[in-house]
Amino acid sequence: MVWNHRSQDLWGLRPEEAQGQYFVNLDIGLPVERLLPAIRATIAGEDDHHATLVEATNRRGKTIHCQVTCSPLLGDDDEIHGVILLTEDEPRQGPESRP
Repeated sequence: MVWNHRSQDLWGLRPEEAQGQYFVNLDIGLPVERLLPAIRATIAGEDDHHATLVEATNRRGKTIHCQVTCSPLLGDDDEIHGVILLTEDEPRQGPESRP
């Protein structure tokens, strides 16, 4: 598992706390149970990428909306060796942003 500085800032875990742990067991504010079907489908090769919009809680206790994209982690042999989860902030659509 790779855990970058942005993940640390967003979820409040340092790389050494996250690395070597099962992602689904990390105590972060991301609703991992909603992502499990997409993760399983990606590992099984049923989906080359899957994006899900979720509501989560960041390390400061603030509710955020983010898009989580699951993509296969392919080795040199083109076999699936894991899943890449990309989390992107998704701005909320407020009345001022509507036409």
